[in-house]
Amino acid sequence: MKRQITFFSALLFSFLLQPEEVISFTFLGDHLCRHDDAVALLQFKEIFSISAYASCDHSYPKTTHWKADTDCCNWDGVTCHNLTGRVIGLDLSCGQLQGVIHPNSTLFHLSHLRCLNLTFNNFTGSRISHRFGSLKSLTHLNLSCSNFEGEVVSEISHLSNLISLDLSDNELLRYEPSNFDAMLQNLTHLRELSLWLVNISSELRVNFSSSLTYLDLSYTKIRGNLPSNVFHLPNMRVLRLGGNENLTISLPKLNCSISDSLRQLNLSRTNFSAALPDLIGCIGSLNSLDLGFYYLSYLNLSLNFLTGTIDQLPITPSLEYLDVSSNSLQGPIPSSICKASLLKILDLSTNNLSGPIPQCLGNFSQQLSLRFLKLNDNQLQGSVPRSLAHCEDLELLDLGNNEIDDKFPVWLEILSNLEVLILRSNYLSGTFPTTFSKGNSLCGFLS
Repeated sequence: MKRQITFFSALLFSFLLQPEEVISFTFLGDHLCRHDDAVALLQFKEIFSISAYASCDHSYPKTTHWKADTDCCNWDGVTCHNLTGRVIGLDLSCGQLQGVIHPNSTLFHLSHLRCLNLTFNNFTGSRISHRFGSLKSLTHLNLSCSNFEGEVVSEISHLSNLISLDLSDNELLRYEPSNFDAMLQNLTHLRELSLWLVNISSELRVNFSSSLTYLDLSYTKIRGNLPSNVFHLPNMRVLRLGGNENLTISLPKLNCSISDSLRQLNLSRTNFSAALPDLIGCIGSLNSLDLGFYYLSYLNLSLNFLTGTIDQLPITPSLEYLDVSSNSLQGPIPSSICKASLLKILDLSTNNLSGPIPQCLGNFSQQLSLRFLKLNDNQLQGSVPRSLAHCEDLELLDLGNNEIDDKFPVWLEILSNLEVLILRSNYLSGTFPTTFSKGNSLCGFLS
């Protein structure tokens, strides 16, 4: 009888509470989640509508099934501490959320958050509030691709525990120079920093933390001279600085070694000039075993002022992406290019290359996964290598604007994945067969 009285008393009490208090009451009991965190999450949910716009392939409305009578630690995107029940992780990426995050949002009541991921949502009109700086426990913050705008506030630099910060692909975001410098100076534990397409528009006046492993400042309008310590950061694996046409990049003059951890390097569309022997002299001794660039998988040096020959490039078996287009490289394409048996993208276009196209490009049919081959706008001669018929994954082949003297390569019709074929401005004889595209999905051809 006593249990029944207790139950009905509790039920009556719940009807007398305000809506917010009812939510608080329902989270008492065996639920791991702390009721104040649950209230904050439910109120945060209510400010958004669900957008039908699919911002990424696997998007779905994660907050739809958040209910007040269930344990928030079991909700989509929510992670709780196993002992305290505090919400320490919130991953609403690709959650189809649409709305504005205001400074009074209950998101900022989740003071124990360590990981916050809001990428690929539509927060148009939202600014990065100073309240983000109150989430002192944050180690990972991802606000990319979600239409944030305005100035990145200085309070971001107060998040001294940050290991990863990603604000990329928010084109209306901007950094004041002093705020950017403060961030670089104060976030000494930062390992991953991605700000591509954020408007920084200033010089880099402070050195980067030695803990950085990933740095992407592509298309940020940074200018001036790149701090030389970037090339000596001991843990750097990915360095992307492309698209900053007013950024001057000079190789270290004395101890010309670069971190042996480097895996990806993108200096395209920067004010970077070097002779390839000098460049490789600096970055060819990447580790103590003198295996220079052995683990390098991605190399983009396009749209610069490089001089030299292709055989001076670090062509290694691990290379998957090589783009040195729009430079002043000359000489032949060496057979050493075929050492890169994992190569998927090869772009040597718009240089001064001459000689024949190596037959070996198609000889690694069991290993070579070549998908895009661009050799256009050079002075290449000879014939189209028949070995290319072995490149079954080839999707784009551009040999235009060369001096190739051959019959039209009808045998390319066996490449069922070939979608773009460009052979214009060469010395090809014969006619284009009308049956060429029947066995493939060819959608572009320029003779």
